[in-house]
Amino acid sequence: MKVYKEQDVTGWCMSEKYDGVNAHFNGTCLITRNCNEIHAPQWFLDRLPSVGATGELWIDRGKFQDVVSVVRKAVPVDSEWERVCFMCFSLEGIFCRCNPSFQPVGLVPCESYDHMIHFYENVLAEGGEGIVLIDTQGTAWKKKPVWTDECEVINYKTGKGKFADGIAGAVWVAWKGQAFKLALPTAELRKNPPAIGSTVTFQYRGLTNKGMPRFPTYLVERNYE
Repeated sequence: MKVYKEQDVTGWCMSEKYDGVNAHFNGTCLITRNCNEIHAPQWFLDRLPSVGATGELWIDRGKFQDVVSVVRKAVPVDSEWERVCFMCFSLEGIFCRCNPSFQPVGLVPCESYDHMIHFYENVLAEGGEGIVLIDTQGTAWKKKPVWTDECEVINYKTGKGKFADGIAGAVWVAWKGQAFKLALPTAELRKNPPAIGSTVTFQYRGLTNKGMPRFPTYLVERNYE
């Protein structure tokens, strides 16, 4: 899915972007983008359409870690899968009736850029992750908020492979009483990482259930002011 780049969206369609695990149902089993099987209970699979469908295995807004925990298990737990719903983006064939485990995603025709922004802001206000926009060619574009903040470098993590031999692969940083790793994106930064005690800027896409930044990305050392 591509990142939305402020194109004219008039005539496109839009929906909420569900914060779950992307999967395809081939009529027999659920598989991930990398073609790994998801071990869902048979009763859950029996509730899905008998034709191909692609979508997100989803529990609720802000429950991404929960659904990952459920779907990654080799032996499914029925009580956990009862919380999961397959939010379907596309249905290759006949319509399938909704049930507690299956819900087609409704697409809203986009009348204008302002209409899209209003829809997007409402989704965020209700705790949603963002929206998906479908252009007239059927290409999907995602629009999600990105936040930036500052943190303090507290340690280095030695790289592996070609980044071994004392070259830093990442830095450990402190942020709001928590510590996490930030990968260093360039070879130059790995050779000359920001000093311990320095402040760096990073971006992230929301928080995990434990209040940690999701997908934190190093941007720049804050030595430019």
